[in-house]
Amino acid sequence: MFLAVGALLAVLLPSLPPIAASLLTLSAMAPPFYIAWAYPVPPPLVPLEYTLLAILILFSVNVLSSYFVETHEKQKLVDAFGHYVPPALVAELSRQPEAFSMASEARDLSVMFCDIKSFSRISEELEPRELAEMINVYLTAMTDVLHGYGATIDKYIGDAIMAFWGAPVAQDDHATRAVNCALAMQLRMKSLREEFSQRGWPALEIGIGINSGVMNVGNMGSRYRIAYTVLGDAVNLAARLEGLTRAYRVAILVSAATKSATPDTRFREIDHVRVKGRGMAGRVFEPLTATTSESPHLQDEALALAAYYSGDWKTAVGRFQNLLEIDSSVFWYEVMLSRMARDTLPSDWDGIITFGGELNYSMDAPTQHERL
Repeated sequence: MFLAVGALLAVLLPSLPPIAASLLTLSAMAPPFYIAWAYPVPPPLVPLEYTLLAILILFSVNVLSSYFVETHEKQKLVDAFGHYVPPALVAELSRQPEAFSMASEARDLSVMFCDIKSFSRISEELEPRELAEMINVYLTAMTDVLHGYGATIDKYIGDAIMAFWGAPVAQDDHATRAVNCALAMQLRMKSLREEFSQRGWPALEIGIGINSGVMNVGNMGSRYRIAYTVLGDAVNLAARLEGLTRAYRVAILVSAATKSATPDTRFREIDHVRVKGRGMAGRVFEPLTATTSESPHLQDEALALAAYYSGDWKTAVGRFQNLLEIDSSVFWYEVMLSRMARDTLPSDWDGIITFGGELNYSMDAPTQHERL
């Protein structure tokens, strides 16, 4: 009887939840009590207290082993996300691992692509070891900012950074976090350029593209290698917007979806575009800092764009020229003037610029029918 009860406990306790394991342990104490009552022959062959102690030891060993297994699983989860998300989010994951899943699912997120402009030219000017050191300093600085805004680092692609918000921890303000992070990254680049100048490194300029929408997020890959990443049309658009920062000579471009989800930030409308791989056109915007958002010229810019969209390029040229004379630091004015100067208004003009093929990273703006 004792052998059967001990074997049953040893087999079942590790697989039962705490309440069921406790009930089983209490039930296992019944046979020793029965034997002690049914066979009261002194002295007993196996004292009752030793039998009960053995049962309690089996239960205690099960509790301790379950604790160590659970702690190990939590640590595995922390290690898995430790390279992707900020320490604060990792701590939250470890506290509530059951609330998060690495399985692929569709969620509303914001994704960012950040890339160094003219990196090929810069890489030719530096020795490999010096280039690697510069990139490490740059990526560390940008990652510090991203972690400060709760971003999940998807991957480093050479000098480029891909990050997203809203997973694995849900963030209702993911679009606001992404836009504010992009502005903070550009601000950090100013001090980073001063540091690079002191070390004899070239000044870096970065372009950032952001889009918000439904995308697939989770563990994806092959049987040889997997990654926690995002996929979908919304992700592709963010990558295209990053490339367009070169064409429009702006630091940050966001989609209309991101703008709509960020009501507390002011934006400058840049253009109405259709990018490669998407049949649907959309308006693109540049987020403004606290200083530039107070510019008295935003209304004049809106009027210039309205004339441009409607096909009244003569009026649009006049308005953009006036804006350029007032503030020559806004390179976007030159881009729009250059476009209208070297192209005539197409007969089928609908106010949309189409970017096809591989994006051209020159500083010139494309014409309506030009395939880049």
